[in-house]
Amino acid sequence: MKSTLQEALLGPSIVAVALGSMMFVKTSADAQESNAKNTAPKIQVVIPDVGQPLQTEPDISQPTEKTAFAVTAAAIKETVERGESPEFTIEIQNISNKNATLVSGSGQKFDFSAFKIGAKGEVESKPTWKWSSGMMFTMAIVSKNLAPNEKFSYKATWKDAPAGKYQIKGLITANGGIEAAPFNIEVK
Repeated sequence: MKSTLQEALLGPSIVAVALGSMMFVKTSADAQESNAKNTAPKIQVVIPDVGQPLQTEPDISQPTEKTAFAVTAAAIKETVERGESPEFTIEIQNISNKNATLVSGSGQKFDFSAFKIGAKGEVESKPTWKWSSGMMFTMAIVSKNLAPNEKFSYKATWKDAPAGKYQIKGLITANGGIEAAPFNIEVK
């Protein structure tokens, strides 16, 4: 006689238990076969392919490489007075002839970092400022579909920037990170 737990587990046609990104699936046919042979049931491990970007329209072939996008970043003013807050923009455009999808693992869409430039022109490896530092972002898979030539931009402000020359690096965080060419500013 089967116990209530066995009936609950073996009664449905498919039993699935999700553990992290893996799913174990046991069908009632496997369970019945294992009961008849008095052996352990067969369990099929299904690992979903999470490495592929999400597609909003499955019938449309979408480029997923970073090369489908052009990213540009710039300062609103290349030289600012101490006390002024440098402002930056970053723009991303789909330069392919097909719809393209941006996929990120959080609500963060972009970032900027400032690296001090020394007297001899050497750029420090550790950033002096990072726009996202101290911020919190929603943790979720976020996708945005861009039509051919579609573009959008974001703005950031560096409050209380110390005097000096800086190399600024802009980044779109989707698709593993797409960097813009760095540019320089000066805070006098």
